[in-house]
Amino acid sequence: MKDKDYLGKVIKYAINDSIFDIKASRDIFNEAWNNKEKEMRKRKYFSIKNTRKEVLVPVCCVLFAIVGVFTFSPGARAAAQEALKTIFLPDNSGNIVEKSEDTEVPVVEGPVFITNDNREAMERRLGFKVNLPEKIGEYTYDKVDDYVFSPMVTIMAKDVKYKDAKEIQEKLKRSIDDDKAFEELEKDYKLSRIVSASYEDDKGHKFQVIPIKREPKRTDAKVITEVNIDGINCMVTQDVKFNYGEKENGETDLEHKPISSEENYWMDWNYDGIDYGLAIGNDAPNIDAAIDFAREYIKVLKQK
Repeated sequence: MKDKDYLGKVIKYAINDSIFDIKASRDIFNEAWNNKEKEMRKRKYFSIKNTRKEVLVPVCCVLFAIVGVFTFSPGARAAAQEALKTIFLPDNSGNIVEKSEDTEVPVVEGPVFITNDNREAMERRLGFKVNLPEKIGEYTYDKVDDYVFSPMVTIMAKDVKYKDAKEIQEKLKRSIDDDKAFEELEKDYKLSRIVSASYEDDKGHKFQVIPIKREPKRTDAKVITEVNIDGINCMVTQDVKFNYGEKENGETDLEHKPISSEENYWMDWNYDGIDYGLAIGNDAPNIDAAIDFAREYIKVLKQK
């Protein structure tokens, strides 16, 4: 995908309850955290970024302090490295630390696109009507070649041990649009279905929209500006996104420290019982364009 961490952005906004009590910034739905379209299709689980203060940055693992046990044998040391993984993520202060492979992490699968055939069932599962039309003001669905970022649903399990992530991957994938599989998996994990769509205009501005049915939640993220649009308070916040490398299979490589970090901007508002997240990206000048986009989108929401 052009947007390398698109799925991450979706996840970032959805993870609004701390899993590790990490309080750095908001990511993932980002994390998370800008993927290329083809990479999103083959992503196996989670896309990482840093999350808002009350949100967790997805995946983590750490090597237990047993190094001394293996120092006498190169063979034993190699076996230990194979058995144990070290995953890096930000702590409460934004410092990169390690966590054990028993740490619970979000695992993500999908997406499944919303079509005329599955729309009613998907909206029932999400708990609200999906209002993400093809055109919003001067914006239309983002498109790269034949890949269109029309409304899509992903699924996330928030409390999976890192070492068990791949084990539940296929079960999670089936649970996106299979209620029985969802109910079965929900016995062991907290699941969330997440819908999103990506838009662009002819000036190169691109934004992802993520509506979620939940109560508004207080944020401790840095507030850049607030604007009232037709009676709705919209807040633009700033956080820090950590950029990780990738493994050979395209997955985010959390087994090495992030290669860089950058500022990241988000816009949030609540309307008619739905929280809306707008992923702006790392370009501060895009904030004005994001506000204009939100103004057009709120017109659409109020027309329904």
